[in-house]
Amino acid sequence: MKENARHGFWNGALPPIGYRIVEASEQRGHRTKKSLEIDPVQAETVRLIFRLAREGSGSSGPMGVKSIATHLNALGIRTRDGGRWGVDAVHKVLTRTTYVGRHRCNTKFWKTRERKPETEIVEMAVPPIIDAAEFEAVQMLLKSRSPVMIAPRIVSGPTLLAGICFCAGCGGAMTLRTGKSGRYRYYTCCTKARQGRPAVRAAPYPWKSSIISSLIT
Repeated sequence: MKENARHGFWNGALPPIGYRIVEASEQRGHRTKKSLEIDPVQAETVRLIFRLAREGSGSSGPMGVKSIATHLNALGIRTRDGGRWGVDAVHKVLTRTTYVGRHRCNTKFWKTRERKPETEIVEMAVPPIIDAAEFEAVQMLLKSRSPVMIAPRIVSGPTLLAGICFCAGCGGAMTLRTGKSGRYRYYTCCTKARQGRPAVRAAPYPWKSSIISSLIT
């Protein structure tokens, strides 16, 4: 599989957003090789994400990953699987070398999901969607910003409302966050923390509200 990737052939996993699998011209035995080509519709979403990170939406400057996720969801733009954009999904797009024509394969161990050493990683040539200069400019912007992908600092003491405090808008768990370098602590919806805005639906467990009310009173 590593040798197959070195020759530019796809090994069968789902391709990153912006690409689709096509049959290559080469055939070995009874098996036709696969390769990647640019999906013109999804590629526009990728270009938009990079443009938002570098220039913003026109009403502001360069946007962070959370702001980009919120902006995409507000426009009704969905992921390849039809879901809402989250912080992690946007960050993966912005940091994938695939979009400058260098797709990295064999990066993690299948069972443990731990990262493999660089000597084990194989780069596969694919059609680029983003210019190399734009990609590097976005990497510099990401490094200059606060570490958005790092989880909030864990404060001492137990999280008192863990497992019993839920968002009234979407039913998702409330998570503890910190502000002003740890001076303030507050609860926020985990969905909002990832996607910028909670999905509105009825809370699945009405009895949770009564528990929270009793705790407050």
